[in-house]
Amino acid sequence: MDDKFTRRHFLQSNAAAAAGVGLAGRLAKGETSTPTTRPSDMLSVGIIGCGDRGKYLTYVCQIVPGIRVAAICDVNRERMANVHQQLGGQGDTHRDYRNILNDKSIDAVVVATNAHWHARMAIDACEAGKDVYLEKPVATSIAEGRAIIKAARRHNRVIQMGMQQHSWEHYREAVEIVQSGRLGDISHVRVWDVENAWPGFGTPPNGPAPPELDWEFWLGPSPLVPYNPNRYARAEWFFDYDGGWQVAWGAHHFDIVHWAMGVEAPLAATGSGGHFAFKDNREWPDTFTGTCEYPPGRVARNGFLATYTMGHGSGRLIEGRAHGKAFHGTDGVLIVDRSGFEVFSEARDGEKVISQERVASYTRSHDVVQNHMKRFLECVRARRIPEADILVGHRATNPGHLMNVAWRVGRRVRWNGTTEQVVDDAEAAGWLTKAYRKPWALPDL
Repeated sequence: MDDKFTRRHFLQSNAAAAAGVGLAGRLAKGETSTPTTRPSDMLSVGIIGCGDRGKYLTYVCQIVPGIRVAAICDVNRERMANVHQQLGGQGDTHRDYRNILNDKSIDAVVVATNAHWHARMAIDACEAGKDVYLEKPVATSIAEGRAIIKAARRHNRVIQMGMQQHSWEHYREAVEIVQSGRLGDISHVRVWDVENAWPGFGTPPNGPAPPELDWEFWLGPSPLVPYNPNRYARAEWFFDYDGGWQVAWGAHHFDIVHWAMGVEAPLAATGSGGHFAFKDNREWPDTFTGTCEYPPGRVARNGFLATYTMGHGSGRLIEGRAHGKAFHGTDGVLIVDRSGFEVFSEARDGEKVISQERVASYTRSHDVVQNHMKRFLECVRARRIPEADILVGHRATNPGHLMNVAWRVGRRVRWNGTTEQVVDDAEAAGWLTKAYRKPWALPDL
């Protein structure tokens, strides 16, 4: 293949890798950077959720100059104790996130809980005058996402989604190539996530929650059900807590699709799937394919079809990638994931139509998350809406929600992206929101 791999990319890739190795070593030793920012200029942050992601984002906040972790919160006291130890015993600890929101000295919060808590916590934070770094997905329903946006705008709060691909330079380059028209008219965008999760998650019995966990508070606005290990450890696969990979991973993917294609919402969606790989107690399918039909756009004169495929029963890579996106145009195809991107040419009369290119990411994933957090800090200080704003995250999460709605009702669902309403389908429209368990409620904003 007539690839182009520039010297700039090679040098940047190696320099970033070397820097990243040093950083990883410092993290392993528990070392962090020493901020040179004056105490009065520090952003005081509370971490809500001390699981794997919350623990990692705590490290990031320790490393980024200008941020001080002032408090942490989790309903699992062992997880919270681990993060508190990571902080050297500094900062307050809380079981109830509202204690952090009531602390006037805290400027912003990082919400890294499971998705079923995102809406309530983000809205409460806005009402308390806090800015929010919100992990994806936005929430478990489209109505919740709209409510967060209204709260952010009403209270003039900055909310940046944890969709770090938006801060990854090679994704920006890939988006520019798509938008340039170099690929020709794009008619199809493929998105996929594959993994061999053998032998599945199993079907562990319900039982008492571990003593360190406040199970009732963990459930929060979701129905009161007995504790089950999979519900807690694999929450993204249960209806009440997330939307499967089409939502959890899909938010990352469709952020890039919307950005590159210059669109905001599909016109219609379908969804098909089931438990074809394993017999376990997850509720969302382990094998799923959905489609979203989009209107005409900058590089799709007749509109385009986006297909999403996820599978837990086979780790065979698609286009050499476990997670990726492919933009299919009349002149060429661009394939991108976190390792980089490739451009392939169509052929006419035995000749390539466009130049081919292969670009490896020259920024390590860990450095990208730091950069993403720095952008959040900059937007908080400047009172500026981030590129990965809550509205962008909401729109990127909606395709997964809509494919799930179509899967639930078993038919194609039409969508009005302006009003954010299902067209002429009352049953499907009923799945745009979720009921909250008292005393929790989704505010009518």
